[in-house]
Amino acid sequence: MDAILDEDSRQRREVFARFGLAIYYAQCLERQIGIMLSTKYNSDFAKASPDERDIIFDKHFSETFGALLKKFEKQVEVPKNIEQDLAESLKKRNWLVHDYFYERAGHLLTRNGRNQMLEELTKIYEEFDKLDHSLDSMMDSWRAKAGLTDEVLEHHMSKLRDELNDSQPSDAANALRS
Repeated sequence: MDAILDEDSRQRREVFARFGLAIYYAQCLERQIGIMLSTKYNSDFAKASPDERDIIFDKHFSETFGALLKKFEKQVEVPKNIEQDLAESLKKRNWLVHDYFYERAGHLLTRNGRNQMLEELTKIYEEFDKLDHSLDSMMDSWRAKAGLTDEVLEHHMSKLRDELNDSQPSDAANALRS
């Protein structure tokens, strides 16, 4: 396929791929906040049944990024720099989803403009990823106390990967929800 695409087409395709990565990392960050609110910062989680835990997760996962951040700010004391980064991440995520390509339509028409977009999107997804890892480190002590060692998590991830590899796309989406 690459052989039949000209350089401009390959570059446009790379812009869309990087946009996808930026949205992916924004979604990872959003889910991380939902997981934290469901688990570490929810006193009912530990004593809940598996079905009740699913309800807790579903409740948080159905909320918007902005609503999750409001709850997070009320329940979690985070360093000022992370608090500012979270507020900025919401703005960037919403901008990407609602306005990015409209505002960058002219950039998409030229190689130089697309290069600028590639740099910009890379920086954005790296920021989302870094912030997600910062929040992940906040979870480390809670996970250890809850018995969720790296080995336990890897076992569950391996099992999930095996299930996903053996399933159809619609089955995979359901496996991720459960």
